[in-house]
Amino acid sequence: MKLLEEKDKERYKKFLESNERCNFQQSLEWGEVKEAWKKEVILSEDSNGNIRGSLCVWIRKIPLFGNLMYVARRTCM
Repeated sequence: MKLLEEKDKERYKKFLESNERCNFQQSLEWGEVKEAWKKEVILSEDSNGNIRGSLCVWIRKIPLFGNLMYVARRTCM
């Protein structure tokens, strides 16, 4: 497992487009809408480097509370 890097963004987009379990909240474009939230995308890859699963975690700092973390849905093959 690893965090999404700049070089992986195109592969990630193609993975989401080809997966029936994809949710729009996992897209990089949705991140532009949710500016107040920080996102981390976690990728699971097979031994050949193919993406087999992903998890997009949305993080928001809440004053006097701490961090709120939200995951819409995981995507896996």
